[in-house]
Amino acid sequence: MNVSQDMELENKELILSKKFYKKLANERDKRKRELIVNKMKSFEIILLKSKSKSDIPKAIWIRRIVGTNIYKFRVNSGDRILFQYIEGEDENRILFLDFCNHDSQIRTAKNQVLCMSTVGLEIDDKYEYKEDDFDKEIDEEINNDIYGRLETLKQNSVIEDEYICVSIDEGDMEFLSFEQYECISNRNKQSDLILGCAGSGKTVVAIRKLILNKEENLKSIYITCSNMIVDRVKNLYYRFIEKDNMTSFYTLRNLCFEIIGLKNPIIIEYKDFYEWFFNYALVKEYTNKVDVREIWIEIFSLIKGTAGKKQNSKELEGIISEDEYYNSEESHHDLKTRKIIYRIARIYQYWLKNNKYYDDNDLAMLSLKKITSKYKYDYVIYDEIQDLTELQLNFIYSIARNVNNIMLIGDIDQSINISKLNLDFLKNMTYGSNLKLSEKFIIKNYRNGSETINWINAFKQIKFSKFKSMGKNFEQEEEYIKEGTKPKIIYNVKNQIKILSNVDEDVNSIIIVPDESDKKELEDMGYTLGRVFSVEDVRGLEYDNIYCYNILSKFNYIWEKVLSTNSKLEDIYRIYFNMVYIAVTRAKNKVVFIEKTTPVLDSVLEKHWDKVDYESEIAMNTDKMKIKPWYKGFMLGTKSSVQENEFDEDTSKAPEPESFKESAVASIGGFVGALISGGLVGGILGIEKVDEWSQEAEKLEKTENYYQAAYAYKKAGRQADAQRCLREHEVKLSYEVNIQN
Repeated sequence: MNVSQDMELENKELILSKKFYKKLANERDKRKRELIVNKMKSFEIILLKSKSKSDIPKAIWIRRIVGTNIYKFRVNSGDRILFQYIEGEDENRILFLDFCNHDSQIRTAKNQVLCMSTVGLEIDDKYEYKEDDFDKEIDEEINNDIYGRLETLKQNSVIEDEYICVSIDEGDMEFLSFEQYECISNRNKQSDLILGCAGSGKTVVAIRKLILNKEENLKSIYITCSNMIVDRVKNLYYRFIEKDNMTSFYTLRNLCFEIIGLKNPIIIEYKDFYEWFFNYALVKEYTNKVDVREIWIEIFSLIKGTAGKKQNSKELEGIISEDEYYNSEESHHDLKTRKIIYRIARIYQYWLKNNKYYDDNDLAMLSLKKITSKYKYDYVIYDEIQDLTELQLNFIYSIARNVNNIMLIGDIDQSINISKLNLDFLKNMTYGSNLKLSEKFIIKNYRNGSETINWINAFKQIKFSKFKSMGKNFEQEEEYIKEGTKPKIIYNVKNQIKILSNVDEDVNSIIIVPDESDKKELEDMGYTLGRVFSVEDVRGLEYDNIYCYNILSKFNYIWEKVLSTNSKLEDIYRIYFNMVYIAVTRAKNKVVFIEKTTPVLDSVLEKHWDKVDYESEIAMNTDKMKIKPWYKGFMLGTKSSVQENEFDEDTSKAPEPESFKESAVASIGGFVGALISGGLVGGILGIEKVDEWSQEAEKLEKTENYYQAAYAYKKAGRQADAQRCLREHEVKLSYEVNIQN
């Protein structure tokens, strides 16, 4: 900083809170008042001139109040100045909050709403003064203020579980359960790991924590995996907060894009890996040796997901070395299989590199190299942590100024891209700073009905008995709040299309299959895939009715192994339980299993579901299937087969609502508003569903389920939007690889 900049700083007016200004104006001792002002000016100049914490003179005695972003500046033995370091658009300044002494009531300026973001100062112990009783008194008053806010929240917003269900049904997320409240009332200033079952309201906890952070003037960030969840959380947050530039909302990918400087890159997920695997001749030969999903998990979570902490390949950035992998205790495969998987990993990484594709580990690694102070936060919340690799977790911790101020939220029973969340890694991240990770569990499920949860608990008990325990808290049964009916199961289905076709007309129902191969199977039978989702596709979604196609019997070979052994299984097999769990817990009302063969697990779970005669169900729904849908002629194919001319209507613009209604009425031949109910599928066809299909399409587009979004847009009469989503879905991948040796 040059002389002119020094003079500019000296001539700037101090920024004082109203409370501070009033106290200073009322100071009768003029000499003392001038002394305080001069000290404040000198203090601000020195602090803003310092490029790093080592530049701060030892004589400047400052200390952060634990758990806040408020600092104390020691004027003398009896006086303290409370301040915040704030970041403006053009410059950084000091906001002086309060002046405290032994003769006055100690209160803070925590209720002030700042127009600028507060940032943290990193102060070494050698620059901090030794605290006396007066300092402790200040800290206690400030923390009492925080706890007072929690008590007010508890009195005004915590209600009984039954009323929580009602508020959720009405779309009102204003209230908290006692379980949820306990998750944000951490008074020990520890980082939080909050693990909750599906439908437990984990995201509501995040929203309430963000609101409390705003009241404490903390620069906070909420991160999750989906644009749909980000939009939902942001909208709910702004029901409570009118104006705020201190809280940021991102998907993890979008945050990485911004830090790295990437625009619209192609991101590779499991389903893209699956397509590449079966389209590239060099890796097809391994198909029968190792399950494709297990290969993906080994590469994603271990070979790439630990690249930040282990010795990397000298030849190829982004993967660990062969020796590291072959000697790893984290893999359950034998050496011969590891060599096959590592070979595939190398080819995969070259494929990404050659085509400038990225996966989520690549984004985390690149972001770690480019984090600046702009992306440092007082408080970090990550929602849906269960599929993060160690490399991604390392990135999350790296954007937090203080590892005490992190809240990680997730459900370990929904992890399918890694075999198991690495709790030891999380604990080491905090223990390394002489801190402790606070673990909290939410077991009340507000989404699924009683009989569905009984089925879930029976299913999870099999899982708990077959794997090494993670601790009793991780094996608690889920509790239901609302009543519900038993899941249904149809065995040995011969004409599944007749059953599944009913779902096409119901915006409140979907079909879930294990993976992409099952979609292809249905497509080969001539089935339209507009309401068919893989397990990968449905996380974060929920529907009244869920139809699980072949999701149990497909894994009969896994269940046979599970039931036949008395030994503890390798963690990789958890994913098969988790895939089923994700599918079933999407249902708010009804769950139906449609199985090609009898599931091996039937002998264990038979009392928890009702067996259904599918012939009688088809007969019951025959009349429904005779109704011609108004979108006649609309068919969708797979990612590789969708054609622009599949839409025979004018796609230049979506029809006006009235003209759409006329065509809809004509198309369904007078069945306007017909009520179709009973049997396995219920739903209302007709023009009343236009808005629902439109909302459904927008939701699916945000989750990047472009194919299904196109189908829903078509049902809503929004042709141009349907075409746009089809183009997104049709993004072509190059499957060739140029391997450099």
